[in-house]
Amino acid sequence: AYGEWAEPADVKSIKWYDFMTTKPEESTAYTYWTLKRVLEIADILHRPKDRRLKRLERYMEGAKRAYRELVEKRGYSLDTDRQAKLVRPLYMGLLTKAQEEYAKKRLLKALENYRWRLSTGFLSTPLILFVLEKIDIESAYRLLENEECPGWLYMPKHGATTVWEAWEGNAEGGAQAGIGSLNHYSKGAVCEWLVSRMCGINVAGENKFLLCPKPGGTLTFARAEYKSIYGTVACGWEKGEAGIRYQITLPSNTAADVMLRPNLYDFKATDLSRAAMDAMFEIGYREARDHLPDIEAAIAAGIRKINFATQLRQAYTAGIKKGFELFPDAFDPKKYMPVAVDEIKKEVKRIIALCGAANRG
Repeated sequence: AYGEWAEPADVKSIKWYDFMTTKPEESTAYTYWTLKRVLEIADILHRPKDRRLKRLERYMEGAKRAYRELVEKRGYSLDTDRQAKLVRPLYMGLLTKAQEEYAKKRLLKALENYRWRLSTGFLSTPLILFVLEKIDIESAYRLLENEECPGWLYMPKHGATTVWEAWEGNAEGGAQAGIGSLNHYSKGAVCEWLVSRMCGINVAGENKFLLCPKPGGTLTFARAEYKSIYGTVACGWEKGEAGIRYQITLPSNTAADVMLRPNLYDFKATDLSRAAMDAMFEIGYREARDHLPDIEAAIAAGIRKINFATQLRQAYTAGIKKGFELFPDAFDPKKYMPVAVDEIKKEVKRIIALCGAANRG
């Protein structure tokens, strides 16, 4: 069994007999994770929860309980400087609340002890920035921007134009001298975080996207493109004296939820391409309520079409419920429908005011 595989030698050196021993921590974690994915696929396919799926669900929960017990035992403790042993359970949601809080703090300590360099192997290197981002986005950027070995930026600093399998490449004296790949998926998986988090491009449906860029660190510019079947989706940001300017491009016949971070930097407005202005931005009900500065900034930037249909549907539903409460015995829609209409009118007035179009004939 390979286990985590290819952690730096000063963190976990690999001996020949390591391949002949079981790996309870990794095996238990991935048993849980695989069963969880099977159940998610069944849900997407609208499979009824029959006896087989219920059994898989029991096995999944059993694996989680077993993992929680395992990390309390000597030899598998969360009190470790091996980043992989902390990243994996945090990413997969395997821990109790108390264990999770401890693991988060211990991961930051492990990073500090290792001078904010990476000590993860094949399995958890793709996961670590996603975990750190939830703890503190600046911690994720601090690790990403490290230029020492082991670290992603060590490679281009030493002439690399691809992502290596071994942190030190094929250098003499390295762990994989002469045999390591110089274009490898494991450490190259960081690109998923760069696209989906740093630049914020996420597919959210057949022709819908979630754009939620997360600037941070000392970087002043980032931009990514996704060649969708509808055309190019692009999202990027640039820091300046006035704050952060976001640039977003959407192809025709698509929609996107745009979620910015108004509390992080004092950005003035969202700079949008002509294609983005012509696209329809569908701001969900929760986003409209919780992220009004985002919408106001988008309007100020010149977005000409914002779909508030979700809010109107929510207002209508709330009005119908209110009507039923006021007239519990009514069967005539003329009794309770006017309440729903009034709720829609209130929401429309609020949206008009938000868009700065109040009292304009």
